[in-house]
Parts: sequence; structure tokens; C-alpha cells
Amino acid sequence: MDKNNADIEDAMFYLKMIGHGSDIGTIKPYYKILNDRNSDDFKRFISVYTKFKDSLSEKEQFVLDEIYGVNKKHVTLKTAGEMLGVGPERARQITKKAEFRMVSLINKRLKENTEE
Repeated sequence: MDKNNADIEDAMFYLKMIGHGSDIGTIKPYYKILNDRNSDDFKRFISVYTKFKDSLSEKEQFVLDEIYGVNKKHVTLKTAGEMLGVGPERARQITKKAEFRMVSLINKRLKENTEE
């Protein structure tokens, strides 16, 4: 499989993990992989995130880094909020906005790749 196809498959995996297209209020699929930092799924998920995270604001990156457990054990929305000096609901809003932005960036990249 060539690199471009692998990138597309990884991007689609990330979208699936953040629950893109899922019903509102459902638990995000990535919660199942956050506790196994050595799993291929976790590494794949974080790899896609790190490719696109520079397009997010500093606050969005901070919250997702903490919730995803990029460099350490993941934390809850409550803990991430406390670290920022906001409540868990505001941390959830930041997460949702950041993940929506990631969806937009990935969809744009996928569209560019299919037009080539």
C-alpha cells in the first residue's frame, strides 16, 4: 500500500475514533484506546492528531493533548478544565470545537488528495 493510501486510511480511522458522524451524546470511540498507550490503535490515533494539531489554537492543543494523553496518561475533562482554570463543561466545549476543526482540516486534505 502506498503512503498516500495509508494516510487516507489513518485519517479515516481518526475521524471514526472521534465519533465523526455518530449520534450526539454517544461515548467517543477513542476512550477505549486511551489506556493502552502501546497499542497500534493508540499510536495511529495520536499520529494523525499530531500531523494536524498545529492548526489548532494553543488552548485547543492543550486540552486535546491532555485528554488524549499525548505525552502522559490521559486526564478527564474535569482535570483538563481545572488545569486551564475552567469547568468541565467549558473543557468539553473546547474539545468539541477542536475536534470539529480537525474534521474540517482532515476532510480538506482528503479532498485535495482525491483531486490529485
